[in-house]
Amino acid sequence: VGADFKYTDNFKSFVYYTAYSADEDVIDNDYAGVGMELKF
Repeated sequence: VGADFKYTDNFKSFVYYTAYSADEDVIDNDYAGVGMELKF
């Protein structure tokens, strides 16, 4: 799984990506850390 967007420019896509990755159980630690930081 990869991201073809900049999370600094597209918050909705980033949240969708993190949610999708978490659901697929393939999210990496870097994305997980940033995702939690942005969502909470």
